[in-house]
Amino acid sequence: MVIFDLPDTDISAQTIMQATAKQFAGLIDRQKQKLPYCIKQAAKKYQLSELLLKALLKQEGGAIGQVMRHSNGSVDYGPFQINRKFWLSQIIHQYPDLTWVELAFDACTNTFVASAILRSEIDKAQGDIWRGVGNYHHAESSNLVRHYEYTSGVIQQYVELVQQKMNHIFVPTANGNQ
Repeated sequence: MVIFDLPDTDISAQTIMQATAKQFAGLIDRQKQKLPYCIKQAAKKYQLSELLLKALLKQEGGAIGQVMRHSNGSVDYGPFQINRKFWLSQIIHQYPDLTWVELAFDACTNTFVASAILRSEIDKAQGDIWRGVGNYHHAESSNLVRHYEYTSGVIQQYVELVQQKMNHIFVPTANGNQ
């Protein structure tokens, strides 16, 4: 069982509700800037590849403060689009005081929860990273097609990130050598 070890947060409903438009925009910007640091720390904590977390983030397409309601009644929170219907019961079991505001607005809370879920799913899949990735989004047993479509999307994002990284490493010089 993976322990959801959450970082401290200074985000609260009161902070959000009392913020002026300028303060709110500043809060969102600070959290966006924190996201790469949060990914690095969560990757270390949960023994995951930073590129894998970045690929998952790109596939999810969420944002700081985003709350996405779906027609099936479920709600996704924050950058990693953590689904309340599927995951919140596990999270709340360990952290009963965690609020949707922290999950949606705090970059590190969202990243650490997503990473803990992903690590847990990879462990349940006996180390099969891609099965764990698919289960992060959609349980394999409930809809195999959606499971594999999602996994394929994350793999595509991962490959693009690896290619970008390789392009930065192997930049041709003026004479054409690398």
